[in-house]
Amino acid sequence: MAASLALRVVASLPATALRTGRSAAGAASGSPRSVNAERWESRVDDVPGKAVSERDAEVDAGLGVAVQAALEAVTAAPPGHPDRGVVLNNLCYALLRLFLRTGELAELARAVAAGREAVALIPGDHDGRITALSNFGSVLRFLFERTGEAAAVAEAVAIAREIVVSTPDDHPMRAARLGDLGVVLLMQFERTPHAPLALPHCS
Repeated sequence: MAASLALRVVASLPATALRTGRSAAGAASGSPRSVNAERWESRVDDVPGKAVSERDAEVDAGLGVAVQAALEAVTAAPPGHPDRGVVLNNLCYALLRLFLRTGELAELARAVAAGREAVALIPGDHDGRITALSNFGSVLRFLFERTGEAAAVAEAVAIAREIVVSTPDDHPMRAARLGDLGVVLLMQFERTPHAPLALPHCS
């Protein structure tokens, strides 16, 4: 399997969304790369010289292509296919980006389903597991913010804990991942103050 890819995405460039989709579609021609939202940075207004409406149209078109390519990759990797977990993670990411663009809760629900299956399929020793956990955790946080579902934030906490436990002490992302765990624990406490907050040993 190819190592996971931490992809820096600029949302206003449709070519980037095309690359995201093509990474998912790679299942048809070899092991696909896994797209990661953990280090994602994006600003629609970063591209000068374009009217907002023109940039918006390009973003919408690019996201549509990316989601369609990710869906086709999942179809090409049916249950039992060794790359199914990776392409489902890419679909989760693409649908999350689509939700952030449209605000449609249905897209977020689809991202949750894809992310949950991806995490279930990608084994603990796979290079792409942390990527899939990170993407799924992000989706769960947005779901909790939109719906207030206690189960969503509880699952996000469990995901963040697994990420921290799986991160070596000298890893450059350990501090950021510990910070993410703190954020979701705070979200859980603020919204559901009676939820248990037993902290794991993360060293």
